[in-house]
Amino acid sequence: MKQRLSLAIALLSAALLLSGCITLFGSISERARINEVLDQFEAGMLEKDADKLAKLCRYPLYFGDYDVIPYWEFAAVCFGSRLLPGGQVAGYEITNRHVLLKSSNSYADADGTAVLKTIDDSGEIVETEFRISLGLHKDGDTWKIYSLKNEHLDADVRQIYDLLNLYEEGIRTQDPEKLADLCTYPLYVNNYLFATREAAVQNFEKLYCFEIEEYQELWIKDRQIKVRGTEATVQATLAAELTDIYGEFFAGENLANFQLVKTGESWLISNIFNAGI
Repeated sequence: MKQRLSLAIALLSAALLLSGCITLFGSISERARINEVLDQFEAGMLEKDADKLAKLCRYPLYFGDYDVIPYWEFAAVCFGSRLLPGGQVAGYEITNRHVLLKSSNSYADADGTAVLKTIDDSGEIVETEFRISLGLHKDGDTWKIYSLKNEHLDADVRQIYDLLNLYEEGIRTQDPEKLADLCTYPLYVNNYLFATREAAVQNFEKLYCFEIEEYQELWIKDRQIKVRGTEATVQATLAAELTDIYGEFFAGENLANFQLVKTGESWLISNIFNAGI
């Protein structure tokens, strides 16, 4: 069994490497440097300092889905009008951070939940949440932001993000019971029907726990959420770094698709496709 699993991991790793999909989560020092950039971004937002934010970036900068900003002076103007809030800022923090280094160790992805607190005209603090996603490039010893997306999270999208965070945690902690609790039944997984929660638990055990010793990192990234009434779809990438029970290390990415339904005030997963490790 060990030989078969090791061979399978070796072949899959080679295929991912050739396709450019394999990733390394990288050293603690590189992650720390990238988190320092995120800390500086927090400070720039808190101080409403568009120049400081612009100097954290590399140019051209890809801003949002379509805009390309050619140089930092223009970025400062753009950030001042489109990124920084109009009122007084009482707080800004990027939580739930994920940092993923690419195989060359010169590119990285980072994302998190940006919590912005502003003071309205009545003196009340208003809290707004965004999903912030950044691409970073290392120039010498300095990490610079080359792409930036800042998406407002409405109530439904916020709930779906939280659900995906719980799904991440369920995989990372190898808890098939928790994963099953996030679903509605009957549940479809990779075109197979699981009529009951008990059947889904067994499936999640095979899908995410079989011969896996530990997940060093697990991240559902690049989340594209579309909500239509009481139904929603998610297209994302499942990135994992793990060690199997034989001590073999594996890191890679896989596309993942989810369908969800809203029951009452809660969202549950009804269909999972291609979300294996």
